[in-house]
Amino acid sequence: MNLLIADDHALFRRGLADFLADYPEYKVVAEASNGKEVLDYLGTSDVDIALLDVNMPVHDGFELLGAIRHQGKQTKVIMLTMYDEALYARHAFELGADGYLLKDDTEEQIIACLNKVSNGEQYCSLSSVEDLGTIERHETLSPTEKRVLDLVGAGKSSFEISDMLSVSVRTIDNHRSHIAAKLGLKGTNALLKYAISNRNS
Repeated sequence: MNLLIADDHALFRRGLADFLADYPEYKVVAEASNGKEVLDYLGTSDVDIALLDVNMPVHDGFELLGAIRHQGKQTKVIMLTMYDEALYARHAFELGADGYLLKDDTEEQIIACLNKVSNGEQYCSLSSVEDLGTIERHETLSPTEKRVLDLVGAGKSSFEISDMLSVSVRTIDNHRSHIAAKLGLKGTNALLKYAISNRNS
């Protein structure tokens, strides 16, 4: 995989490139210090993955991402940032980003991000949003499903929930199965863990 690293801090670019030199599957073929250099390079050459700093002179990472997608390029884009906030991550993914990587992430996380993006998956390293996809899917739950999920998180059994909502236990169990499917949760305790950590959301 050929990579381009764009960041206005030369030491960061060099450090990342030196680290990736230990991974022959990833080859840094270009570096850029501002948005114009990125567009100039991509105007004549292609890379498999572009790692773009969110804050750069001339054109920031978001502007570059929009330009790359507007041009129809198949380049996969990973945003590099210090912003550990869901708002920035959501904006990046809405614009077509493939990954969202924090600059202080571990070496293991950097490689995990590159591996996932290389395989056509999205990666988000936000500590506050461990699974961005699950958070987005949470919004697809119906009001009743959200109510059931909240009660599960409160430690209520299917029998107790059925009594509270005046429906059968089988109906509650069906709700639980549908909720788990919508959220992509697998395993006997996955739904309970998610419900506890996302109560009233």
